[in-house]
Amino acid sequence: MVDGATAVQRQLRAGERLTLEVRRELVLTAADAGALTLTLNGQNARSLGKAGENVTTRVTLSNFKEYLAAR
Repeated sequence: MVDGATAVQRQLRAGERLTLEVRRELVLTAADAGALTLTLNGQNARSLGKAGENVTTRVTLSNFKEYLAAR
């Protein structure tokens, strides 16, 4: 979900890229968190979980820096 509206509701294929423009909030559910690579505002994000782990996360303007990978 992007800014309260469903943006994508399907399984992505290995190697597939998806770009979303988020203004306020991203709610992301991943069935295999370890297989997902995120970039937020051009910066690499940390892993959302382990391989095979099902996660749902909420990224907002106030917390997105918590998701950025350590440099």
